Amino acid sequence: MLLNWQIIAEVFEGVIQGRLSLEDANDWALKIMEGNDVGTLMFEPKKDEPDLWEAAMYLCGIDMLVAPDEYLHSTEQVKQEYERRWKQTSTSSASRK
Repeated sequence: MLLNWQIIAEVFEGVIQGRLSLEDANDWALKIMEGNDVGTLMFEPKKDEPDLWEAAMYLCGIDMLVAPDEYLHSTEQVKQEYERRWKQTSTSSASRK
């Protein structure tokens, strides 16, 4: 299993654009966590491992509800956090490939 900035961008952009639900993003993050736990997760580039991990783990639990039909995080909040913390890195890294 591979984790790189292109994959991070695809998941965040999927949520932001409505192609992925918050539940789907959470499920993806849980698979990333499981891959890390069993030693099958690889980071690319390796030097970005802490930041890639942090971006993926932001999505873990993203589907938590505070009330019926009310998520703890809105899509707009996910977008703002992605743009503030990871978008520049993910888009510049993906364009170098």
